[in-house]
Amino acid sequence: MRLLIARLWVRVPHSVEYQFFCAVIMRAFHSSVLRFVLHASVWLFSTTLFMLSWLLVSTTHDNKAIFVHASAELMTVSGMSVVALPILVGLSFKTSIEWPSRIWFELGWMSIFFLLFLAGSVNLNRDYPNLGNCSQYEICKLIQGTLAFAYINTILLFLSTSRLLLLSLGAWRRGRKDIWTAHVDEAFDESLTWGGPSAYSKHLRQRQKIYEEVETKKGDI
Repeated sequence: MRLLIARLWVRVPHSVEYQFFCAVIMRAFHSSVLRFVLHASVWLFSTTLFMLSWLLVSTTHDNKAIFVHASAELMTVSGMSVVALPILVGLSFKTSIEWPSRIWFELGWMSIFFLLFLAGSVNLNRDYPNLGNCSQYEICKLIQGTLAFAYINTILLFLSTSRLLLLSLGAWRRGRKDIWTAHVDEAFDESLTWGGPSAYSKHLRQRQKIYEEVETKKGDI
């Protein structure tokens, strides 16, 4: 990703502020802090989703005609997420237990939760495709809120999984064939992913050099 952005910069001149902004984005992408921010966001939205799903189930469980089956599924998945997420993240710090801190393990459980939230969101959206036409009813507002938080969690888990996968592939591309069994923190080492800072700086210097050559040729013309 860094190499791609650097190559694009070679072709298009940008201001110093724009370059600084993109550099900050790249630093944030490699930051391990972002991992915990994403996990904390998933946990927070899962808690909200669990309460909304529980309220939806308790409101409709006596009436089979309007019972929302997908809400029970989302309540189960969000409840599992609320309980399991702190445990899984906490175990990644345990040095005595190695496998929960491995990249392959984190990719695995994030992918599973992503698929579960995606399935629940799709099922709920399929059962109630025209929620905008009944927004004046409380039951529809509950379904809309449940669906919104379910999709938010799906997106966050997709971003977390994709980010870790891209960073791991970058390390693997640079010769770290054992990256999948390495500690998850190693995926955020900039020197291992997609060229690292040295290659990044090299491409920035190359961009500046080519841009200066183009400007010189324009002046000669």
